[in-house]
Amino acid sequence: KVIIIIRNPYERLVSGFIDKYQPPGFFKPKGGDFYGKLPKSYPLTFEKFTDLLLGEHRWRYIDDTHFKPQVTFPNPLSSIQNLVSEFKVWDLKNIDYDYLNKSCSINNSSTISRGPHQRKATKKWEGPENISKLPMTEYIEYNVSYSSFYTPELKSKINKFFQNDFHFAQTQNIHYDV
Repeated sequence: KVIIIIRNPYERLVSGFIDKYQPPGFFKPKGGDFYGKLPKSYPLTFEKFTDLLLGEHRWRYIDDTHFKPQVTFPNPLSSIQNLVSEFKVWDLKNIDYDYLNKSCSINNSSTISRGPHQRKATKKWEGPENISKLPMTEYIEYNVSYSSFYTPELKSKINKFFQNDFHFAQTQNIHYDV
């Protein structure tokens, strides 16, 4: 059996940006000071962050573990489809935990469940609808919709950067939008 779990690239990018690049004075994530890698002239905005991600020297400033495309070629299953009897592909938000627990548990006493993987901000955002040009410090403590980070231009750039992720998801009847 092969199980592949993928994540909406739009949400993954915003989530990683907020979690890994919070400026000094805010919560520092485990694993290092990613914010300290950024050029010093920034108040960090999502638009500037995506410019760095899409730029020539992206991995100098951006943590590649969290932001590289999940799929490196359009159909990753093509090389294994004939070798395995069963494969499942799920989006992170739609994992079939019943299936996992029935077919993948190591022993009868172990269970597989969803751990915490969501923002803890609860304040309602009442600022501008689009925040792509706002410094993160203005909204970091608010629960802001993922769609608020994207302009049509940013969405187009991200579609191109994560094109294999989007293509693979579509081949599995998983459709992503902001």
